[in-house]
Amino acid sequence: MAVSPSQPAILDIEVKISKIRSKEGVATEPRLFFCPKSIATQPVTKESTLPTKKAVANPRSPRKSTRKRFGEHSEAAFLERATYEGFGVAKPWGDSDRYDFILDSGHRLWRVQVKSTSHQIAGRYGYPFMAHSWEKDGSKRPYTPDQIDILAAYIVPEKLWYIIPIQALNGTLTFTLFCHQRPAGRGGAHRAHNFDQYREAWHLLRLEAKPNVARAERIV
Repeated sequence: MAVSPSQPAILDIEVKISKIRSKEGVATEPRLFFCPKSIATQPVTKESTLPTKKAVANPRSPRKSTRKRFGEHSEAAFLERATYEGFGVAKPWGDSDRYDFILDSGHRLWRVQVKSTSHQIAGRYGYPFMAHSWEKDGSKRPYTPDQIDILAAYIVPEKLWYIIPIQALNGTLTFTLFCHQRPAGRGGAHRAHNFDQYREAWHLLRLEAKPNVARAERIV
């Protein structure tokens, strides 16, 4: 028999049942059932009948940052900025080529290699970049005009783009960009070049021909 929060109701039901059974010859005397007061008088609510929900940790925890994911974020940033500037952007199939994007200016196509960094060197002013590819034997080989047309260098903390023609790199393997005050000296182990003219130089990509650029000069 189900437990009811009302004790008189229990007694009344049992008496009625006993009278019915007495007519059928089953029982002649009423029977009395007792239930604990703590159960009988406890109000039954919707909340009390529902199971308690346990706190469940979010299964989609933040992914660990890797160099590959960092590069993917930078490519996404380039795609967003290039389309904002009005260029058509295409992604080559696979990763066998040295360029990451093909950019359509309306006059010509540009092969663009995207590089990014958030690490500073040289007295916390310079941002180092690599301008080379890795060969199978572990050696470094600088990018050449046969491989790419533009190296787009992105300084993540500053949200700055440097649109550098490959001819301006002059076969260098590494270089440092100074978007603020440039410290005295040679810039540590990385070469320091004067690439200020290429800061946010998206207009170079709107030219019909390759821009005439001077070879990179080292700052001493």
